[in-house]
Amino acid sequence: MWLGQRSEAPVRRRRSGGGPAGWLFGRWTYEHLLSHWNSQPDSPFAPALNNTPKYVVSTALTEPLPWPNSTLLRGDVPEAVGTLKAQSNGVMAMMGSGQLINSLMAADLVDEYLLMIHPMVLGTGRRLFPEGVDVKLRLTDSVATPTGVVIATYEPARDKARPGRLLVVSSHQTARDWLSAHRLSIGTGVRADCPNCA
Repeated sequence: MWLGQRSEAPVRRRRSGGGPAGWLFGRWTYEHLLSHWNSQPDSPFAPALNNTPKYVVSTALTEPLPWPNSTLLRGDVPEAVGTLKAQSNGVMAMMGSGQLINSLMAADLVDEYLLMIHPMVLGTGRRLFPEGVDVKLRLTDSVATPTGVVIATYEPARDKARPGRLLVVSSHQTARDWLSAHRLSIGTGVRADCPNCA
C-alpha cells in the first residue's frame, strides 16, 4: 500500500484475541524490513520485531536466516501456514508479501483483514486482492481518522470458525500500531505522536 503523508491511525484492541504469535513474510518484505528496522537504532519497534517469531516463505533464502527468531518455510506453503495457525495461541500477522497473501487467500487461510483506506485515488499500483479469487467479506469494525483515513476490519463470511488466526495488515504503519496496541493498549484515541492525525 502506498502512503503519501505520514498518517497514523487510532488503534483498537484486536478482536482476534491473544497477542502476536508471530509475523509471516515473503522474502522481499522480510529483507526490506530487516534492513530498515535494524538501521533505526532508537526505534522502540526494532526490539519488538527482533524478539517476535518470524516465518519467512522463500525458495531463494537459506538457513540460518539473518534476523533473530526467523524460521524459513518451504514446500507446501498453505499446509505449513495452516499448521502454524493451528499450533498458535495468538495472532499470526502479515504485511506486504503480496504474492504470499494472494496464495493464502486462494487457500482460504486468511481470517482477518485490517485495511487503511486513504482518501485518494492513485490509478495505478499493485492490487491487494488478486483476480480470480472470490472471497466474501464481512465488516467487523471501522473507524475514521480526522484526516479521512478509514481503518476497516473485515473477516471472511464463513459458516464456522477455524483454529488459529491469520491477520493481513495493509501497511507498515498499521502493523506498527497493531503491535503497539498489544504491548501498550493504546485505545481508540488519536495517538499523541501523530501530527497528521489531528
